[in-house]
Amino acid sequence: MTQPYERTRSLVLTKEFLQRLLDPKQTPRVPKAVRGHARMLLRHFPTLMDIDLVHNALPCWYGPVPPFSRLRGNPQVDSVIAASTAETTSISLAVADLVRAGELLSHAEFIASMGWTQKNLDKALAANRVFFVEVNCIGYFPAFYLDKRCDRRQLEAICEALDNLPGGEKLQFFRSHRGSLGGKTPLEALEQGQMPAVLAAAQAFADSQC
Repeated sequence: MTQPYERTRSLVLTKEFLQRLLDPKQTPRVPKAVRGHARMLLRHFPTLMDIDLVHNALPCWYGPVPPFSRLRGNPQVDSVIAASTAETTSISLAVADLVRAGELLSHAEFIASMGWTQKNLDKALAANRVFFVEVNCIGYFPAFYLDKRCDRRQLEAICEALDNLPGGEKLQFFRSHRGSLGGKTPLEALEQGQMPAVLAAAQAFADSQC
């Protein structure tokens, strides 16, 4: 009979396995398609916080998250726990800063500012024309879609080129200074009319993440 701690362990080790598939140094011969599928699965994979919520609601079904003594001592599990906890905290703080600065908008704010309905948003998300960053089950949308200095159609085309990358990686692309763009961020380059160069950079970035 499967025990609650065993279910939790399975989730933790499965996440660690998928993360290894994304690292060419650990899994050098994995096909690109497999890496892409692993990335897609990790995009919505349960976090330690998710598991903890389920454990609190159904302790007889899922075991606790750290420190769960029956899993401690396994280097692989310990490394996943430490990395997941640090990553979640870091991302949460970074997103909070961007929300306070008005660079990320809540779902309601984004729809209202864009003049869209929920159906409009659903279509844009399905087509990869817009994206959001999800933290603690809450989605935040980039405010740069509303910036008059950038052509929204160009932003949407760049987002499409980034394909199915997680929202956090797409946001990283738009906000990072890139050598291929002369040290400018993609947003700065778009403001200066360098759409072809930004599109090429987006395609290269998407390929590099697979």
